[in-house]
Amino acid sequence: MDPYQIVISPRASRDIRTIERHTNKLWGPDQASNYVENIWEAIESLATFPEIGRIVAVGPPNTRRISVNRHIIFYRTGESSIEISRIVHERRDAAWLLE
Repeated sequence: MDPYQIVISPRASRDIRTIERHTNKLWGPDQASNYVENIWEAIESLATFPEIGRIVAVGPPNTRRISVNRHIIFYRTGESSIEISRIVHERRDAAWLLE
């Protein structure tokens, strides 16, 4: 099977930028770069292994999640694409964020 196309929602794009700014502010540019790189590597792995994440009970049907360090990537699979819907800190209440 061919890899899925990854689609990043506008909200997920904002999440990544926010994570990078926050990490840079607290731990510096090198750590911010490494942290965001880890997130991108996890996202890219979904193109080949879309079922790696657990199905979640909240949000739209077919929503899955994977954890990367202290953040959770929420995504949905389609016929040929994967939409990254949100990337949130593990301490946030994600249920309302996915609606």
